[in-house]
Amino acid sequence: MRHLGLVILVCTIVALPPGIAAATPPQVSSISTEVARDGLAAVADRLSQLNDPAPDELLALGGLRFLVAVETALQERYLHANTFAGAVPILRLPIQDNPTPAAYDPELLERIMVQVSSDMAGVEAVLARLEDTGRFTDDFGLVLNLDDVWFDIDGNGSRHETGEGVLDLMQSITQMPRLPPGAEPIIRFDASDISWLRAYAHLLAGVAEFVLMFNPTEVYRQTQPAMDADPVFGTTDNSGWLSATHSDLIASVVLMARGSGDPDHSRAALAHFEETITHARIFWDRVAQEQDNVAEWIPNTRQVAAIGGLEIPAEVVSAWRAVLDDAARILQGELLLGHWRFPGTDGQPVGVNLRRVFEDPQSVDLVLWIQGSAAVPYLESGPVADNASWRQFNRMLNGDGVLFAVWFN
Repeated sequence: MRHLGLVILVCTIVALPPGIAAATPPQVSSISTEVARDGLAAVADRLSQLNDPAPDELLALGGLRFLVAVETALQERYLHANTFAGAVPILRLPIQDNPTPAAYDPELLERIMVQVSSDMAGVEAVLARLEDTGRFTDDFGLVLNLDDVWFDIDGNGSRHETGEGVLDLMQSITQMPRLPPGAEPIIRFDASDISWLRAYAHLLAGVAEFVLMFNPTEVYRQTQPAMDADPVFGTTDNSGWLSATHSDLIASVVLMARGSGDPDHSRAALAHFEETITHARIFWDRVAQEQDNVAEWIPNTRQVAAIGGLEIPAEVVSAWRAVLDDAARILQGELLLGHWRFPGTDGQPVGVNLRRVFEDPQSVDLVLWIQGSAAVPYLESGPVADNASWRQFNRMLNGDGVLFAVWFN
């Protein structure tokens, strides 16, 4: 069972459990084959110009805009051959090397995050419009072959044999085997998945706003002299335990964790993270009501995943809902975060009110947070989060909780 989550993420096909019949794969949408032929941006542009798009076209437009945002970020990273932003979730995907990169640009990370925030707002607008129409029925769905989906990372307008497909990226992350010959990763995205995608759009927008609160451009300007000197004086081999890449990242993190955060960005991040939980809860409410079992992306307890043939026990769903509940209470300030230095007195626990940190980020100095001084303005008496819900969820999945969390959202 160890690393079962990897099976899902890389779309490895396995046999369906006994007693569950495999449904006939649905007809793949022409939008899927159009993406394979023309790419994400071209199809998204065409759909955005429709006067009266059908519900499945609106869902496709929301999904494609989401993927175009990822593609744009990867293109920027490829153009500049930058790895310094690799710690940011949306930029962690491995990409091919650029043999002729552009000059180092200290504004790169900020530019990408501003674009991500804007793009995710566009995704949310399309999906909210879809739900407001109320035009989709129980049989509503958009059927895609995930093998048709690819990122034009180098921006040349054509797909490489390997490295640019969404499945290629998944397999390179997990180093799992490729799909068996003849197997097709066909998914039918339905009404429940609208909420799943809205949750993810808010999550990435929240990450972008969180990064922007640290003023990354100014930070990277301070680290630029060493990067500019690399081609002049040579640089160390990046395979060592301390490389130029590692030192750039460490310096950037330390510099970002100084001074005070931008409250406009931190408050925007908080709002997005709360919306993430709201839509994730709606997703699990909706998917629980589904009666079909057709090419499911994330199944309920009576369905199986189309890719991987996996069943999700009710106990796992309940455990994940508990994780979401705790996260919501932390963001609301109802559950506090413990600090090693301040255990409380007279049996009264003490912790940091994370909501107040987002609303008024007086200091983001990492050293002072560890030492405790930066935490003092936010200390309160009250219940402190103990990670019990997360430990239970992770234990049920044999240590693969993070991988399932990425899938579940």
